[in-house]
Amino acid sequence: MSKFLQFTPCEKCGSSDANAEYDDSYYCFSCNRYTPKLSLKRFKAIKEVRVCKGITLENKLAVGALKWLLGYGLTSDEIAQFTYARERIGKYGLMPCDLLVLYSSNDYWCARNFGKGAKYLTSGTKPFLKYGFNQDVLVFVEDIVSAVKVGRQFTAVPMLGSMPSQDAASHLDAYKNVFIWNDMDKAKDAIKTARNLTERLNKRVRVVISPKDPKEYDDNAIKEYIYNNIIY
Repeated sequence: MSKFLQFTPCEKCGSSDANAEYDDSYYCFSCNRYTPKLSLKRFKAIKEVRVCKGITLENKLAVGALKWLLGYGLTSDEIAQFTYARERIGKYGLMPCDLLVLYSSNDYWCARNFGKGAKYLTSGTKPFLKYGFNQDVLVFVEDIVSAVKVGRQFTAVPMLGSMPSQDAASHLDAYKNVFIWNDMDKAKDAIKTARNLTERLNKRVRVVISPKDPKEYDDNAIKEYIYNNIIY
């Protein structure tokens, strides 16, 4: 987690009491200007570019994507795991895009789309991913940002949609408490998934329904939602 150092004048809006300096960046709470501190090591990392399953990835995030992540309270260390894609191979060849790539491997990627079209885009076979480490509690959530936040306290698995991957059940035997956590819009999907997993595991899988996605809650609220349904 970044360490706060002091307030300094903002180069954009001039505010002297809202521009926070951290050990690795600056963030102005007045005009929302974010500026990373570019050490030689970080500068070299930003320049690295790689290609993954039809998209060109780079470590430097667009400002809009960075603000989106900061809006959910992610730390700089948590944000560092994501990449960005400004071009991809489309039906008619190489085309520009505006994708915050939340996960990528040789076989799969998923991204938040800030351009035209669907809000989320994916390519490849959906993997089984885990965030955080808790030996007793595993929580299925819809998306990766929610998994990052829930994973601060529990083991979190992003379903990358409303249903988990096909092999999800094989990973759950060790956990005493298993939850499906969706927002109100996906309540029916959560109940259906919980019933399915309960039958396959011969273990009760509980459902947590909240007005908003888990990523929109702070750590205390996330803890409360889970502990209100936990088995001791």
